[in-house]
Amino acid sequence: MRSLVLLLPFLLAAACTSTSSTPPPLPPEDPPAEGPFRWRYDEGTQGFLYTWPKPEILGRLVYAVYAEDPTGTWRAQWDGVYPYASEANPTYAPLHWLPGRAGTLVVYAYDTSGTYRQRRYQWRIPWRLEDSDWPWRFVAPAGPVVYTPLERFPWEAPGQTILPNTAEQRGSLNNTAVLYPFLACKQQARPEWGSPYQTRGIAATSFFVSGNDNFDYDRGVRFGPPNYTYQWRWVDRAYDGFVGAVAFNTLFLADPRDPNSDDPPQRAWRSLDNRTHEVVVLAHGLGIGPHKKPWEGRFFRLAGRGAGGFEENGRVRCEYGEWRIDEVTDPAVLAWVREWFRPQENRVDPPLGSPIHPGLIPEAWR
Repeated sequence: MRSLVLLLPFLLAAACTSTSSTPPPLPPEDPPAEGPFRWRYDEGTQGFLYTWPKPEILGRLVYAVYAEDPTGTWRAQWDGVYPYASEANPTYAPLHWLPGRAGTLVVYAYDTSGTYRQRRYQWRIPWRLEDSDWPWRFVAPAGPVVYTPLERFPWEAPGQTILPNTAEQRGSLNNTAVLYPFLACKQQARPEWGSPYQTRGIAATSFFVSGNDNFDYDRGVRFGPPNYTYQWRWVDRAYDGFVGAVAFNTLFLADPRDPNSDDPPQRAWRSLDNRTHEVVVLAHGLGIGPHKKPWEGRFFRLAGRGAGGFEENGRVRCEYGEWRIDEVTDPAVLAWVREWFRPQENRVDPPLGSPIHPGLIPEAWR
């Protein structure tokens, strides 16, 4: 009994200590519902859009980001946030690499750290561009963010785990090879920034959709040949050049260079030429390598008319016109494309200035 009496004070002390101590804070059950990223548009640094993950998710979530047009009809992966970005070392890209003037960024994320119980998440973040004055403004979120925990990702079969940032997944939710163009009004010229800011007028660029480029960046190993996506441009029904690339890129629709420049060739649509233009962009992903996606190997058309830049009372007035996207399936058009698009023979475009195939013009515009 005496030993029990002697032990009692120690037991009471231990009980008091354990009940009065502050337990360690529990990790949050979910990442921030208002979105995983922060943005900053900095007019003072060549008009870059800086993007980085919030501290709560840094190093905890892996993710993929898709861009959708405002109607949710067309969608493609957007590379505006690199996996290892942070506030001290953010992803930065020119604002004109955005698709369109407004839309939705759809984020798919997976918790690899266990902080959030290794769950899957989706955010739908609306954004818009404001260009009524200079400098431009990037607004995100531009409305309510829709936040949804997921049982599985759209690219996963039941029981599968395929992380959003893998080569296997990349571009799997794309349903087009081209999105709506970035269109904005430039009230000032900033030639020191380079394109597309060399002159005042309209900025018009085509967002570049890319597939898997068959390269493992973590290990520095290539596992297939370069997987190009091509965009060809016709302005006012005459061929006006192309871009072929394997990664984040852009195709200029309106030529931003000084018309008095010696830099050839000058393109048909000038940023400030006081008239509107008709534009057709044909886009095609080769789909080479082990991770070909359903959108690759097909042809898609971006068509626009009524866009242009005008000088008016010392300011620039921009018309943005009407734009449409659809898949090209006309056998006659595809046969015509195959006449000049033969990459295995190092032939990838028609003669500069040659006429467009009538079938590439939207029927209502012919």
